[in-house]
Amino acid sequence: MPCVTSAGDNGDSGGWPMLRDRLLAAVPLCLAGLIALTVDGWVGKAVFGLLCLVLALKACGEFFDLAALAGARGYGALTAVFGCLYLLAAAAGPSPSWGEGARVLVLGSFLCLCFLAVLRTGPVRRLSLAPVWLSLGGFLYLFWSTSFLVRLYFLFPDGGGRLLLLYVVLITKMADTGAYVVGTLTARRPGGNRKLVPSISPGKSWEGLAGGVAAGVLSSVIFVLLAGDGSGVLGLGTGLLMGLLAPFVGLLGDLAESALKRAAGAKDSGRMGGLGGSLDVLDSLIPMAPLFYAFVALRLAL
Repeated sequence: MPCVTSAGDNGDSGGWPMLRDRLLAAVPLCLAGLIALTVDGWVGKAVFGLLCLVLALKACGEFFDLAALAGARGYGALTAVFGCLYLLAAAAGPSPSWGEGARVLVLGSFLCLCFLAVLRTGPVRRLSLAPVWLSLGGFLYLFWSTSFLVRLYFLFPDGGGRLLLLYVVLITKMADTGAYVVGTLTARRPGGNRKLVPSISPGKSWEGLAGGVAAGVLSSVIFVLLAGDGSGVLGLGTGLLMGLLAPFVGLLGDLAESALKRAAGAKDSGRMGGLGGSLDVLDSLIPMAPLFYAFVALRLAL
């Protein structure tokens, strides 16, 4: 299989023209995100919900398309439907008991239908559980993880959760951008830069990771200093910790998606201008969202 690079690689796989295309393609996405995070009332909630559902549905389609190219098939439509229901149930937040019950009901129903689909294929000796594992993995990878972004948004009745959501998205994406810029610059040196995991993502470099750490810490500390600690969660110590954590956790998410694309022999997960696909947009947030939510929940419980 030839080497496959992606729009998310922090190397010289596209240089400044690719960075320009990515920034231009990100403008409408950022505008929609700003409306969702800054406008009060039903308008902001509607834009946020629509943005989440569109990105999640598109990412789900990309995931199962890549899996099919890699020779694996699952229940894509079933996963998409119940994944969206799970995201809607996550909008209830962590407190109302009926919201938690709704999430458990959606997940339990999804499990039952996955196994029912397998049981309809024939005698036990002919059954294959691979579609079930792929579907469950896709649900966990895409919808369970991103549901914590939704839960952050609705965490506080006064809208304070939106600030936390803006924070985690900003520092994660700033770390991505810092890694890409530094990786691109250092790749042009004589001899290039030092590759991080060339077997999975040939563009990733140690220099790019260092740039991501610098951008993550700087953006995190500046955000905390400007926004204050109205939520009772964000402080300078938190800013330093999360600024250091985001580049490494985001890198794991990026590498996981790169491995999927390499297995499928694809350059990008889909097409969203210079951003690649929805998976390329969400990859670093997929592991960061549940970890940051867990941190917030523990801080609030103490």
